[in-house]
Amino acid sequence: MAIAPLSHSAGWLRGISEARNQMFDLQRQLTTGKKADLYSGLGGGGAIDTAVRMRARVDTLGAYQSSVKLVASRMDTMETVLGRYDALTRETRTAVANTMPLADLPNPLTLKQQARYSLDEAVTLLNSELGGRQLFSGRALETEPVISASKIIDGDPPLAGFDIVAADRLKADLGDDGLGRLDLGVTDSTVTLSEDAAGSVFGFKISGVTSTLGGDTTVTAPAGDPAVTEVTFGATLPEKGQSISFKLDMPDGTSTTIKLTAVATPSEEKNTFVIGEDADETAANMKAALQEAVGFAAKTELSAASSFAAANDFFDNDPPLRVDTSSLALGEATGLRSGADDTVRWYKGANSSDPRSSSVASVSDELDVKYGAQANEKELRATLKNLAVMSVADYELPGKEGEGLYTAKSQRLITNLYGAAKGINEVRADVAMQRVTVEKADERNKLQKTTAEDLLGSVEDADINEVAVMLLQLQTQLQGSYQVTAMLSQLSLVKLL
Repeated sequence: MAIAPLSHSAGWLRGISEARNQMFDLQRQLTTGKKADLYSGLGGGGAIDTAVRMRARVDTLGAYQSSVKLVASRMDTMETVLGRYDALTRETRTAVANTMPLADLPNPLTLKQQARYSLDEAVTLLNSELGGRQLFSGRALETEPVISASKIIDGDPPLAGFDIVAADRLKADLGDDGLGRLDLGVTDSTVTLSEDAAGSVFGFKISGVTSTLGGDTTVTAPAGDPAVTEVTFGATLPEKGQSISFKLDMPDGTSTTIKLTAVATPSEEKNTFVIGEDADETAANMKAALQEAVGFAAKTELSAASSFAAANDFFDNDPPLRVDTSSLALGEATGLRSGADDTVRWYKGANSSDPRSSSVASVSDELDVKYGAQANEKELRATLKNLAVMSVADYELPGKEGEGLYTAKSQRLITNLYGAAKGINEVRADVAMQRVTVEKADERNKLQKTTAEDLLGSVEDADINEVAVMLLQLQTQLQGSYQVTAMLSQLSLVKLL
């Protein structure tokens, strides 16, 4: 903008007025740093279009930056929570490993009490929130996802908790006679081992038999529903040291093997049977040894497996599953039923097949980040399941049975908690990767915003140095004009003559 001489104005006074207005505009530019208050003041040549587009772009990128800041704070909190959740899981695993065997525990209840405290902390972590927004509840942003540890274990009367679900399951798995829902019989020289009911989900399942028993001994592989296997001794009996093994599958997906070894004389060694005078006596001896071995396995391995199967029923299903006693008693039950009407539901958040998509934020033009999480994800609920099993464990069985049960549960806990920690870190990795993505998007946004602001400034911003020079020039012209005007105002015909 150039400063025109006042003599070029259409009229003296109008020229002074225009110069004053121009001076006021220059003073405004000097104060605000902007060429104009309105887009119309920017002139032509595409300046208005550029200003409008760049202003909109700057606003959009600013909104992305605000979104990034909010999302980043949530992700950082989630990473911190998951880090502690992982540490809690590993600490529990170490505690279990350090207390094996059971004889090393000064008080068998210590681990059980510690598990209850850890379950409390685990629930608190999964109920973490930031700014009133739940972090592990899926789309149910205002709902705490996990009920209290006490309600998980003890229930919320009249609704049953995990302790009752597990106790009922144990009775169903063991059966009334404590043999894990297996029937044993002997008829003359034949020993029979069979499952007690067709289609039952409880107790042992006979999945295989291997034998080195010699002589005229015959062994039939398990077949049918319920499965049955038979061992028949003939005139020529097996020799000492020869053995037979029964593989039994258990409801938590694990299996155990009962191996019986033939001996010539009675022995205090477990899982042996005496070769009798004839086939019938040998069969009777084997049946007695097998019954004792099955009973021990039921009180140890099967009881441990039952606890974890109950945890699967309770935590992996919504509503939880329970033993169906509508037509049969606990010890004879064959199936599960819904616990919708009489059992607590531990998870109250929203469900989604893709938990990450439960929270989505736009952080750039081309990128939406998914960072949602649900406490009932397989990787997160695994820790709760194992802590719940520990919290209701019975470590007070006498002698070898107590040690066997403790060992069976501890081995499963060590394996499961290792897998749980691995799963937690998979979720952490998901969140961390999205966090890095957000950070890179923010860097790109900042560069784009700087470019847009530079373009906007080239159109909207005034050159302060140029404005100052023009203002000084205009002030000089106006000062001269005012002096001439003052002189003319004092001029008269007398003075002129």
